[in-house]
Amino acid sequence: MAKILLVCDQVTPTSWELAQALKSQQHQVIFLTGREQTVENTNGIDFMAFFKNWNAMEVARLLPTLVSMQPQIVHFVLESDRVTAAHLGLWGFAKARRSIVFTLTFLHVEKGLSRGQWVRYLVQQSDIVTCPSIDSLALLRGINIKTIRQGRAVLPPVLSFQEATSVPSDQDLEVEELLSGEPYLVRPFSQNHFDPQAPFFIELLQAMKIHVVVLLGSQDHWNLRERKQFQAWLQSEGLETRWLLTGHHSIEDAGHLIKNAEAIWLSNLDLSPIELTDYFLKAIDTTSTLILDSSQELLHAPLWRNGQNCWIQDQPAAQFFADKSLKLAYQLDRHSMERKSLVDAPLNELNRLYNKALSQKAIL
Repeated sequence: MAKILLVCDQVTPTSWELAQALKSQQHQVIFLTGREQTVENTNGIDFMAFFKNWNAMEVARLLPTLVSMQPQIVHFVLESDRVTAAHLGLWGFAKARRSIVFTLTFLHVEKGLSRGQWVRYLVQQSDIVTCPSIDSLALLRGINIKTIRQGRAVLPPVLSFQEATSVPSDQDLEVEELLSGEPYLVRPFSQNHFDPQAPFFIELLQAMKIHVVVLLGSQDHWNLRERKQFQAWLQSEGLETRWLLTGHHSIEDAGHLIKNAEAIWLSNLDLSPIELTDYFLKAIDTTSTLILDSSQELLHAPLWRNGQNCWIQDQPAAQFFADKSLKLAYQLDRHSMERKSLVDAPLNELNRLYNKALSQKAIL
């Protein structure tokens, strides 16, 4: 199999799971990352915590090592559209050696792929480009690529199916005590400002008339005036007892709350593929029901079946929540063959593109 230089800004669940998945398919993986990054167990992966500033000078110091390594594939994993001088230097190293396959995986494009963005330039120069979902792959349309045979594929964040346990935090227990056993939804909350006309708050109001909503987040970044406006708004609607705020954003810290909720309500939220995958895994860990929208459903699309293991919200909250029992009997089984296929299929496609690109390089 191939020797792959996997370049990641940080060790995240997404990047490390990809490295381990490639290693499990018999590739030799070199994980190149920042100097402060650590892992408990490398599991046979060559771990290089090298970059401090991610600049061109550090790439120059690294070049002799890169030459001696002789990677066949240089694969960037970008969890945002941030591209540094070090990325450009490593790309230059890859392009200077015509036998190297340059691969780009981007997971969340915040500023888009407009002209002037360095990530757009790297897309144009890549032998292989992967995106997390079909709709994000559509962003590549219209970009003039330099490599005629560029391979493209959907590669969502790798799902980790290691067993996990959920221990209730003090905040979870306090919130549940306040709820007094009343059924509730969990809704991530990261709104920067209060605007009663914003879609988030309109839907929240509609849902609160039917369900208690536990907001996973805090209002610490709101000024006092906005907090008072929010309270007064709910009081005017007679809903002041239909919501609670956890005070933290961590999915891990809210595992017990999520486990006992009627559902995790994610639809119509601007969540990155990495954030969505974290919620998917938490739902699997806690056998919880997910409420997604049609766009979010495209991430790990083979997994979802509306009305069986999730709900797809395709109508306003007032209509969606009316007379609907949210708890679903079907639970996502982390040990099923369906689950294994979900992980293997995108990686098999990536391997196919690797092999095809390496064969083409050998001909040139």
